[in-house]
Amino acid sequence: MNRQKQLLAILLTFFILSLAYAWFRTPRQKAASPRPTAAKTAVSRPAPAAKPAVTTTAIPTPYLPLALPEPEQAEVRIKRDLFIPLQVIEARIAAKKAAAIKPPPPPPPPPPPTPQELARTELAQYKSLGMLKKQGKQVAFLSRGGQIKLIRLGDSLISGYKVTAITDDRLVLRADDGDEMSLAMR
Repeated sequence: MNRQKQLLAILLTFFILSLAYAWFRTPRQKAASPRPTAAKTAVSRPAPAAKPAVTTTAIPTPYLPLALPEPEQAEVRIKRDLFIPLQVIEARIAAKKAAAIKPPPPPPPPPPPTPQELARTELAQYKSLGMLKKQGKQVAFLSRGGQIKLIRLGDSLISGYKVTAITDDRLVLRADDGDEMSLAMR
């Protein structure tokens, strides 16, 4: 508590000193000393010198003020309503920007996938569960979307593709046009 009181006292003295400094540094209006009157002091002027008579005629010059006003311009009208809500102004600005900036034309659509690409994406959905070899016949167990399929040689796993070979490490599919795909069994 003692430290808080010391800090308060220091800040208070600093505040009082700053007020005193501001008081003494404030400019004050000063009164000028009175002028001496004409009766008290005599002003002596030298006598004007005689001017020689000049017989030239003076050309009258037109009066030109030093600061010439600018020539009047056509009236300038400002089309701004100061009392309109800001949302209306922002909506107008957004409409002008939208009209000024035309969106680029949309890109051409991608070409449709080929039947081979469709078959490859469909084959990628299958997951190998295992294989069974019994009496020289091989059966592969594949799952897709929670369903289990048993695949043998000659079966059609994907439309247009038939199973041509089942080995320990892959399942080979071949299409009628000669396209060949394989699915890893492990």
